[in-house]
Amino acid sequence: MWPPGWMDAAVKRTIEYDRLIRVPSIALWKARQQGTEEQLYALQPESLDQWMAWYDTSELEEPPVSPLLPTAAAPPRDLGLHAQVQTWLSYLSPRAQRVLTLHYGLSEEDERCYSIAEIAREMGLNRHTIHYIERDALKRIRALVEGTATIVEKDGVRHVKGIYRFRQPTLTPEDEALFRQAVLRLREEGRKVSTRVLAHATGKSQPRASAFLRLYRETLGLPSCKKATHEERMAQVAKSYAELETKGERITVKRLADMVHYSKETIAEYMRLRKQEQEEQDAAQAR
Repeated sequence: MWPPGWMDAAVKRTIEYDRLIRVPSIALWKARQQGTEEQLYALQPESLDQWMAWYDTSELEEPPVSPLLPTAAAPPRDLGLHAQVQTWLSYLSPRAQRVLTLHYGLSEEDERCYSIAEIAREMGLNRHTIHYIERDALKRIRALVEGTATIVEKDGVRHVKGIYRFRQPTLTPEDEALFRQAVLRLREEGRKVSTRVLAHATGKSQPRASAFLRLYRETLGLPSCKKATHEERMAQVAKSYAELETKGERITVKRLADMVHYSKETIAEYMRLRKQEQEEQDAAQAR
């Protein structure tokens, strides 16, 4: 049940706020007591409808209104340019083709230009990813137009290459001396000399360490940097795992990664495969 007096309070609030100049209810009450209520109402400006009454007449002409939809026919499509654009798009990834087609209205069935937010919702990606895909695709097409990119074919699919160029870091004499000392120290410790290990030992960046090894690998008698296959990586991890197991030391992903100089993802994959094989052996013995 509403409290007593709520109706009076609601009426007073309505009268109080229904003015261009707000007058508190207490001021209205005092004005009634003093007999100055008319003077208080005289402070209110006239209604806007009274000021605009002169415009409400049929003698005035209505302002011209531009049509919302185009009345002229669309210009004919340049078939040659359309075919060239489709050729450039064919060199991009399917995801990049989809982003450019939607954003610039290149589809023949739907020529509406979708916003980045709409494309992100449709493709299930965030807007930052869509922005990156668009910038990368436009950069590749621009390089094709300027003739600075090359087209390579891999697995029957053509790709645009040569738009991101790596700048070889410049090695100072101090850098070369520091790297040489680190290589000698790592050899004395019996550790493998790799880009990551050399960068960690010297406190330099991995691109600088890689540039040093690329220049002086043969001079220092270091083994060639051949990328190991998946089977070779798994075999190396298994060997290190067996060494730690023989010594009775604790086996962790970080410990194995430091020993074989592989990523933690590679170690985790080996641990997962090892666990799966152990479960299969236990199930076979249970039968």
